[in-house]
Amino acid sequence: MGHERYGDFDPGRMLVWLANVIRNPDMLTIRTEHAGLIAEYTTRVWYPKQPECHVVFLCAASGYHWQAASLLRRSVAWARSRGCVRWHFNSDTTHRIDVLAKWVGAREHSPRFVLDL
Repeated sequence: MGHERYGDFDPGRMLVWLANVIRNPDMLTIRTEHAGLIAEYTTRVWYPKQPECHVVFLCAASGYHWQAASLLRRSVAWARSRGCVRWHFNSDTTHRIDVLAKWVGAREHSPRFVLDL
């Protein structure tokens, strides 16, 4: 599903990464029949008592955005259960995520910048 939606990437490296993620207690890996999500529990060194949750990966088959929305809600609940003070969700793709983010109650955050080298 990820290969279908995100294009060409090295499947071997991805499988190694996924194997490590699944075993990591600070990562949430959940999936439905047509969607999958990976989120990370993390702390910043300068705010060690303010853990955050970052959605690292969200993918849904075409037409299954409601399954993706359900997974996002579950990640918010997981973040709350872990004591996170903030939940982050962004995308490096051309797919719009604003409606999904707002559906779980998220607000737009600071701008992001990139420089292609």
